[in-house]
Amino acid sequence: MNGSEAERSPGETVRRGLDDADRLEGGLRRLLRSLAPVGDPELSPTQRQLVRRSAGGPGLTELARALGLPKSTASVMVGDLVRRRLLRRTRAGDDGRRVVIRPTAAGMRRAAEDRLLDPTRLALALSGLAESDRDVLLGVLERLVAASEALPATGTLVS
Repeated sequence: MNGSEAERSPGETVRRGLDDADRLEGGLRRLLRSLAPVGDPELSPTQRQLVRRSAGGPGLTELARALGLPKSTASVMVGDLVRRRLLRRTRAGDDGRRVVIRPTAAGMRRAAEDRLLDPTRLALALSGLAESDRDVLLGVLERLVAASEALPATGTLVS
């Protein structure tokens, strides 16, 4: 902690942290958009997440909750992916009344092929940085990941 950080009040520290978090999130969103794989233009990022998250055979409510979607929105999206033969609805083995959502073989292939970032574009972007900048960036990223993994579970932070 440097001298100016030690002089801040707790409220100022929190506000600065939130401002920094907003800047980081904005930068990450721009980075993800610019380095996203081209893939299937007909499949949105949320639809790709639905296919990946369906591997465990969740019900619609569980799937919607996991993705932070209203159940009605998830239902429409699942229906579209079922029609496109990337997902299928089946009865749960332990409860014939319950419907679970699972990926089809085509859906599983799609999920396996899906990447958050295009590795070639990312490598090209990184190659545009000086080696020392890449080292700093990756080191800071590793520390940020470690710090985030050490946080308590979501929803348990005190505001």
